[in-house]
Amino acid sequence: SARVEAMRDAQGRVFGGCILLNLDALARSANAWASWREESAFRAEDGYRIALTLEPAQTDSVEAALRFVFLHELGHILGMVAGVHGFWAAPETWWLNARSPYVRLSWPLDGDRPGTGWLGRFPVLALPRFYRFEGAPLPRSAAPVVYRLLGETDLPSLYGSIDPYEDFAEAFAIHVHTRLLGRPFRVDLYHGPAHIAAFRSCLDTGRCPEKAAFLESLLAAYSVR
Repeated sequence: SARVEAMRDAQGRVFGGCILLNLDALARSANAWASWREESAFRAEDGYRIALTLEPAQTDSVEAALRFVFLHELGHILGMVAGVHGFWAAPETWWLNARSPYVRLSWPLDGDRPGTGWLGRFPVLALPRFYRFEGAPLPRSAAPVVYRLLGETDLPSLYGSIDPYEDFAEAFAIHVHTRLLGRPFRVDLYHGPAHIAAFRSCLDTGRCPEKAAFLESLLAAYSVR
């Protein structure tokens, strides 16, 4: 849906970023886009449906989708500029990941680099592949197990389970979206007309207080500037 490229000075330090948008992917309302992204991680299967709600019906719009995507990509930029993590395309900056108090919450060290963390404990969380659609390893009937286990972690979302970079970007976006803007972030799973499972982010429910406190402190520091 979008991507970020880092802007670096002559010494290699990240001072900003450039956000690139896929306007074809984003020609959807917020809930339609979010559900499309979530379903893209699983193979379609008759009767199974995944719905991610970002907005109530009255504010569900393309503009709302763009706002959430921008928040996610801004999270990537803030993570690099504030030193929460390194730049994924620059191995010489990865030492920041190993020292990061945020990264180490969910991705404890494996030697001098972040390990698999929750993905090592729950290997099935590593199997969903976003934007793979029919090429995804898991069918949608596996989604209830995936989201149940995700709910036992401090990862902010299924997309945030990809790696430490997506973890922070999703946490930042969801924190601002739910805690500051008062909007929903809820995944509902259906088989036919039956509602079979639901997931809410730890940033919304309070399951990851350390991450929430880190984000609040970081936002307070930058708001002073």
